[in-house]
Amino acid sequence: MAEIELRNETDLEFTDISLEEERTYHFPILFKHGKFESKKAIDKKTHLFLTIHEPQWLNVSKSGGHRIVNKSGRCFYVPPWWYFIDWIPKPTAPHFVK
Repeated sequence: MAEIELRNETDLEFTDISLEEERTYHFPILFKHGKFESKKAIDKKTHLFLTIHEPQWLNVSKSGGHRIVNKSGRCFYVPPWWYFIDWIPKPTAPHFVK
């Protein structure tokens, strides 16, 4: 059960993901003509990542973007450019939930 109350004044629906210790998004990096471009890349060997510790609430938009609130109340918007997510459940939590 989430340890922070969600203050949501939108029509967006959020899901409790507080069973996760952390969640990491991986983004491909593509260099084209010496310029950085973060978008879907064929070569997935190089990537950036964003780790969110103690995530509490998640909204997935129609476009695939993720809105997350962590235990300290920090809000994140993760654009849909990531190519995979990994997470660590809390020690007694299931690995997968609905």
